[in-house]
Amino acid sequence: DQIWSNSKFKVCLKVQEKADSMDIIKCPDAALMKQTGRFYLQVGYNEIFVQGQSAWAGGKYFPSEKLKKIINTSIDFVDNVGFVNKTAEKQKINDSVKAQGEELNNVVSYLSKIAQDEGISVQQLWLDRMPNYVTVAALMKKYNIETSDGLVAPIVGEYDDPANQRQDILRLNFLNGNSIIYGVAGSGKETFISSMLFSSMYLYTPEELNYYILDFGSETLKVFEDSPLVGDVLYSNDKDKIANLFKLLSSKIEERKKLFAPFGGSYEYFSNNSDEKLPIITVVINNFEVYDDQYLTFEDTLLTLTREGSKYGVCFVITVNTPNGIRFKMRQNFNQEFVLQQNNENDYISILGNIKKNYPSKIKGRGIFKQNDEIYEFQTAYPAPRNKDPYMFIKEQCDVCSEEYNVSAESIPTLPDKITFKHVKDYIGKSTSVIIGYNKEDLSLVKYHFDMQPVNIISGQDVSLINKLLGPLVTQMSMTNQTDLVVIDADNSKLFKGMSNVQVVNSDFDKNFGKIYDFVDQLYQRFVENNYDNSIYAEDKKTTIIISGIDSFKNRLDTENKARFGSLFEKIKDLGIINIIISDSIDKIRKYENEMWYKSTVTASNGIWVGNGLTEQFTIKLTKITKELREDIPDNFCYVVLHGKVRLTQYVESFITSGEER
Repeated sequence: DQIWSNSKFKVCLKVQEKADSMDIIKCPDAALMKQTGRFYLQVGYNEIFVQGQSAWAGGKYFPSEKLKKIINTSIDFVDNVGFVNKTAEKQKINDSVKAQGEELNNVVSYLSKIAQDEGISVQQLWLDRMPNYVTVAALMKKYNIETSDGLVAPIVGEYDDPANQRQDILRLNFLNGNSIIYGVAGSGKETFISSMLFSSMYLYTPEELNYYILDFGSETLKVFEDSPLVGDVLYSNDKDKIANLFKLLSSKIEERKKLFAPFGGSYEYFSNNSDEKLPIITVVINNFEVYDDQYLTFEDTLLTLTREGSKYGVCFVITVNTPNGIRFKMRQNFNQEFVLQQNNENDYISILGNIKKNYPSKIKGRGIFKQNDEIYEFQTAYPAPRNKDPYMFIKEQCDVCSEEYNVSAESIPTLPDKITFKHVKDYIGKSTSVIIGYNKEDLSLVKYHFDMQPVNIISGQDVSLINKLLGPLVTQMSMTNQTDLVVIDADNSKLFKGMSNVQVVNSDFDKNFGKIYDFVDQLYQRFVENNYDNSIYAEDKKTTIIISGIDSFKNRLDTENKARFGSLFEKIKDLGIINIIISDSIDKIRKYENEMWYKSTVTASNGIWVGNGLTEQFTIKLTKITKELREDIPDNFCYVVLHGKVRLTQYVESFITSGEER
């Protein structure tokens, strides 16, 4: 009724039912017509109401080179009231000419050809639909995008604005904050990420943009690991690397906070007004649900990074299957949302709010997003053309980029599989402390001052693991030659054979113990004569005595030397020039805990523990026992305990000098 009221002209051909005629012209006449092509024309409400006959345009078209005037030679037979009953005419048909379609179609084709020849066209009312498959390169060419133009916003697709008859390129502006890409399996989330990464290689340099990728999906993003813009690609089992990445990002944010302070604490303002340029750092987490299940312990860290990072040029792009795949508290830190296919229409509303029934087409890569309170449909771009293998196409572009740039994104700092001389050579001999290895927590260099107390402990449950640390440790001390080294190899392990600057004792233990005791006794007598002032030894070279297998060593001594065993330790404690390192399994060292020399010379809260079982012993005292200390550690790790605080350390396993491993 509303349509009828707002329509002035109504044309009704023959209809089947009277009710249909009543709906159009408010009378049943259109249902009573019998002749083909008859119609009723109504203007207004019967201002004009006439019956008409539509022309027939379905005649066959017979082409002819000459225009002939057709004369009507037909005879009409009429009745007594003048109606034509019959028409007779002799038709001449040229059988040699065949019909080429209908006249109307040929007329339209003829007019269309003339319009094309004369360059006549009308303005298109509607833009063509977005293509279902469009490449990054095609979009760059279509929208004439050649350089970064100062905007750090990689290309991800094309969007449609039907209301304004406009289509435009879709770019992900990192300065606008963090982004979430929603989509069920197979909707094109990884294609979205791949296009973002791929277009970045065309538009930006490693000095402008860096990526770190956490691929918890099909791991196809591995193809980008050779790109100079990508610092690293991590997977679900890279727990240590992920922890180190978050530490790296936290340190970057802290550095930039101080650097951006004179610029209002804003990355954008800093970039526009400072001569120094820093890259935007973008972290990609593909399949966030899997990440969240496995690394819930990092939730607070990720919350802080996503909340504070975007202001300092550190942003996140994550992919999620459903609206419930990310917690509400985390979602508040993401202000750009792109929604690919969802299983339920209500999911679009729960993500974007009122979408005004603008649902995306059922095409892979098709989705919707909100901008300025308007909903737009977009088509995700593809990195490679249809006829190219995507993996090889991306790989080739990564290689081209690697050759073009001399720099690349900073790699995530990690511990090597094996720490050797080359990893610590720049730090050896810089101080009196001895390098143990690298701290797993913050990758800092771990040193131990064996001269801070007279007797030091290196222990564990397995002597073979202890010796793996002790051998390279003695090698390092011999290289610096800062102390006179005496090694008592009570178990004759041959671990110290061939070492330079080392006096090795592996036989005649009573004789050698006597020499050591007499040497210490002489030093002690001078110390007593100097009123117990050890400053007389300030300029003398120190001596370090390493006892490998203290229990075996004592058991090999005769009765007299066993009686003097404890006295040796007690005399050196105040001299300040001799240090002893005792190395043995914990069950052997435990025997001496209650002896006076042990209590007076060993600091129970200091020591080095090799292997598992640190929490199962009480010889080395800990201020706090955590569940991490109960976990198994690799054979090339140890615990360095200082004042009861524990540092899990990967120790130096070998020293390579002059082509020889020691």
